[in-house]
Amino acid sequence: MTRRRLSSYSKQTMIHPLLTLTLLSLLISISFANEQQQFVSNIISTFQSIGCNPSMTTLRMSRNFYDGSTSNYYCPSINSNTSDGSGSDVPQFIINSNGNTIVTKIRIYASSSSLSIGSAAKGDYDPTSFTLEGLNPNTNIYQPIILSKEFNQEWVDRLPQRNAPNIQINSSYNSGDSNLIYTEVSFENSEMYSSYRLMFPSTRAYPNDSDSTAVYAVEVGGVEIVGQLVPENANGEPTLVRFLLLFFVHIICTNSLY
Repeated sequence: MTRRRLSSYSKQTMIHPLLTLTLLSLLISISFANEQQQFVSNIISTFQSIGCNPSMTTLRMSRNFYDGSTSNYYCPSINSNTSDGSGSDVPQFIINSNGNTIVTKIRIYASSSSLSIGSAAKGDYDPTSFTLEGLNPNTNIYQPIILSKEFNQEWVDRLPQRNAPNIQINSSYNSGDSNLIYTEVSFENSEMYSSYRLMFPSTRAYPNDSDSTAVYAVEVGGVEIVGQLVPENANGEPTLVRFLLLFFVHIICTNSLY
């Protein structure tokens, strides 16, 4: 009788650690998954423009580019309006995120209005294509993510309606604000960067404008670079939660051997 009780007790003590081990393994898996899946509607934390005319400051406040509202951002090229138009350079926008990110979408919200410069009409400064590059920290060289990609045809071929000014943008990783006018392009990318260079090679008026001296300018109501925040420990370094879970697994496994 005594031997039978011991056998029964031994089986119970063996079942309990195995069940606990299974549960802890599941918790570890969930912990790993949650650390990886931090999807956001905009990775931009800081912004700098290069090549915008500094003497034309109207609607050029940097925060208007990514402040989460339809506040117009306007950038005329500093090299535009040359005698033959050949000196026009497309401005660059340097975008930094808080830590490493993987970006897979871009959204442009239509500006509330367009400035009247030269022969430009309403909406002429809407961007119609974009180039996005990521900064390689080892070489300090920008690597192409997507080059000269057009926005969707409905945006490019038809002048979209204008957004009202200073409206809060309510968007998510999955979708832009359905109450506002915007265009979105998704693209394949698995590379991780913390700094990006964005350019708009073409607008409605450039480079197809019949006037060779036309001013290159771009105007947006807001920009969202959509992607995934990558935790600093994504390279395999254990967090405190991971360490504690693994420690308890070790203790249980050790005890189950006796």
